[in-house]
Amino acid sequence: MVQSIRSRASLAALAVMLAWATPTSAEDHGLVVITHPSRATSLSAGDLRRFFMKQRRFWSDGSPVIAVNQTAATPVRTAFERLVFGHDAASLPAYWNQRYFEGLFPPITLDSDEAVLRYVATKANAIGYIDTRSVDGSVHVALRLGAPEIAGP
Repeated sequence: MVQSIRSRASLAALAVMLAWATPTSAEDHGLVVITHPSRATSLSAGDLRRFFMKQRRFWSDGSPVIAVNQTAATPVRTAFERLVFGHDAASLPAYWNQRYFEGLFPPITLDSDEAVLRYVATKANAIGYIDTRSVDGSVHVALRLGAPEIAGP
C-alpha cells in the first residue's frame, strides 16, 4: 500500500513537472507568417501591419493581397496581434468599424493553423500566420515572429 501511494505521488509530481515545462501558448514557440511558395519574399512587421489593416492591398506585382486571420481570442491570434500591433491591438475593432463604412472589410478568418496552412498553400495571393510547429513544405515562411531561438527552415 505504501509503495502504491509513493507511485501515485511520483506520477502526480511528474505530471506537474511536465505541465510546468510544457509551453502554454503559441508565443512560447513562435509564429511564422506564411505565403504561397510562388511569393518567396521576406516581409517586415511593418509590412504585416499594413497588409492586415488593408493599408497595403496589393503585392508588388499588382495582385490583390488576401490576408488571413485566425479566429478571435485564440492563442495564435492573440500572440500575432500582440507581436504585430502591440498596444494598438485593443483598438482594432474600432478601426474595422470605421473601415466598414468606407467599404473595407477585415481579413478573412479561418479556424485553425491547418485551415490557414491549406488556404495559403492553394492561393497565390494569400498571407497568413500559424504556430511554428504547424509549418510544412507547402508554404513559404516569409517572417518568423516571437521565440527568437527558433532556427530557420
